[in-house]
Amino acid sequence: MRRFRFLHAADLHLDSPFRGLSEVPRPIREVIRGSTLSALDRLTELAIREGVSFVVIAGDVYDLEDRSVRAQLRFQRAAERLAEAGIGVYIAHGNHDPLDGKQLPWEMPAGVKVFPAGEVETAVVRDPSGREIAHVHGISYGAAQVTENLAERFRVHDRSVFNIGVLHTNVDGARDHANYAPSSRAALIGKGMDYWALGHIHARSVLHEAPYIVYPGNLQSRSMKETGPKGCYIVDVDEDHAVQLRFHAADSVRWLKLTVNLKEAADEQQVKERIEEQLALLREQTDGRPAVVRLILTGRTELHSVLMQTAFLDDVIADWNEREVQLCEQQAGSCFVWIEGCRVRTSGLIERDYWLEQEHFVGDLLRTAAELRQDETALRQYAEELLADLLRSKAGRYLHDHGTRSGGNFLTAQEPDELVECLEQAEEWLLDKLLGGEAG
Repeated sequence: MRRFRFLHAADLHLDSPFRGLSEVPRPIREVIRGSTLSALDRLTELAIREGVSFVVIAGDVYDLEDRSVRAQLRFQRAAERLAEAGIGVYIAHGNHDPLDGKQLPWEMPAGVKVFPAGEVETAVVRDPSGREIAHVHGISYGAAQVTENLAERFRVHDRSVFNIGVLHTNVDGARDHANYAPSSRAALIGKGMDYWALGHIHARSVLHEAPYIVYPGNLQSRSMKETGPKGCYIVDVDEDHAVQLRFHAADSVRWLKLTVNLKEAADEQQVKERIEEQLALLREQTDGRPAVVRLILTGRTELHSVLMQTAFLDDVIADWNEREVQLCEQQAGSCFVWIEGCRVRTSGLIERDYWLEQEHFVGDLLRTAAELRQDETALRQYAEELLADLLRSKAGRYLHDHGTRSGGNFLTAQEPDELVECLEQAEEWLLDKLLGGEAG
């Protein structure tokens, strides 16, 4: 068998609507909304530049069952460019773009293979001389909700060639994604594939080697739940079926969280300067990409009470963002750094160790918070009980339905880290109100 190379991507979510951007100025908003399509262009250019034999896409090419015309046209154009370069495309559709969704009758170029629903189909990949180099096995979702373990349908027919399984699946029940086409790592290992090209989980992950079981993550972040570089894998296969993975970032807008330590900041001017210094450094680290940033302010500072009132920070952020809009307009969207929001995680100059030892309400509060941080079950139960009480009021129901502008809202929090974040925010607020900056 000769060496070959392929590209593994998943979860493109083309033309995602990016809900919640209505208040973002139009120049910034348009760049963000076009980011999934721009990421597809980057993927196409990468595949051609790297000289891959074929591209594998493991589900959710589109964001909705009723795919937008814009998304379909852009994908067709990308497929045509790949076909011109002699690169085939193998697609297994997932829960966001099942085969029963509406699609216009576009003619895809030769070399694009869409796997059917209902049964696993095997596509034979040949090198330029006509020799078989790989079998690509795949199955698509016929409808949006697939609860069957589709991995059980996969079979290897010829071990002399490299076998790739393409599947949109939740392996071992990842909690942050719907449990569609559930499978297990052990079952996938036992199927005899050389490489499992998976989709559905948006966090990049290599679950196993020999055989490789790989989630490339989504191609383009769409919220603060998906921070950091996003892209795809270039996979090199040698004569002995040995695999080498190389991740390539393909995102066109990067979503990031930026922690700014305000320890011992003496005044508002120092706060502003530290924030802007860190934002300037971040701009240099995004490889020329625009960025959407959430600020996380930390550190013990006597300005904690000022920061918690948000008015000062609102003005600092508005001033920065106004300049970024101007930059976006002047440079056609290149390399802006847009502040999406800010989370204040600073603390006042309060001697926690002192109060932890006191037989006092403040000491009880700190000890209770510490215990809840260490016990996820107890924290979740506490939050549920408090939520039940609050939802009996009109204000509580409104907050639950609409959230809070500053984030960290336990009324809508689900994950353990979200609950801990809310707990810590409530703890700092209470300490500030109870002690009023008292040191001990």
